[in-house]
Amino acid sequence: MEREGGILRTSSPATLAGLLAAIMVAWGLVMWPAMTMHTGSMHSGLVHLMMPGTAVWTPTNVAAVFAMWSVMMAAMMLPGAVPMVLLYRQLVARRQPEVARRRSILFTSAYLVAWAGYSIAATGMQWGLQAGLVLSPMGVLTSPWVAATLLLTAGVYQLTGFKDACLTKCRSPFGFLMSAWRDGDRGAMLMGLKHGSWCIGCCWALMVLAFVGGTMNLAWMALLTLLVTAEKVAPFGATISRFTGILLIGGAAYFVLLAV
Repeated sequence: MEREGGILRTSSPATLAGLLAAIMVAWGLVMWPAMTMHTGSMHSGLVHLMMPGTAVWTPTNVAAVFAMWSVMMAAMMLPGAVPMVLLYRQLVARRQPEVARRRSILFTSAYLVAWAGYSIAATGMQWGLQAGLVLSPMGVLTSPWVAATLLLTAGVYQLTGFKDACLTKCRSPFGFLMSAWRDGDRGAMLMGLKHGSWCIGCCWALMVLAFVGGTMNLAWMALLTLLVTAEKVAPFGATISRFTGILLIGGAAYFVLLAV
């Protein structure tokens, strides 16, 4: 059977262009409120809704924060999912080229729905941190102890067997698609949800670190994006994952030293 790399090299330019456009739009939506906040317009309109200064949230605040996290997850996780989506489209196009575009869209949408589910938990965590008075209006942890706890949790998780298992699924698009294959539109959505679930298992702890560097810190968001993408697509992604775990544990020790 044709190697994954060969299939990816013959992928649809339109599909690749669509994915790149979606990534650019998502990053544009992430950059806009972040840049607005950094220019001093903290209390302007939607930005204030997405980053409420206190834990007294209205339903509108909850919806805005959830939307913010959903867009952030799309911007940060879609780059690493590009090989999987392109390969899925190629496999569908071999048998049913007339539905390949639609099903690749369904697959990608379901993948993002899975991350929207994660965004619900992230929204609740942001509210909890604000209620505990350990999160600044810029989305940065103000407690070195809490920061150390998140860094240690993420660092240790990077070294676990479950992380390795989830990362293997993300790093092997052909293996995942062959083992999880389902026909039809419903199958495309189920596979997208399943891939998203494996991806959450792989990256949830790293995404929580958004609170350490700041949810509105574009450089920090870009760094995390590069990290999770490298884990999935770089030749030595598993080694990168373990090395990152060691660095994060060291970072936790640094924050403990700050606290004592």
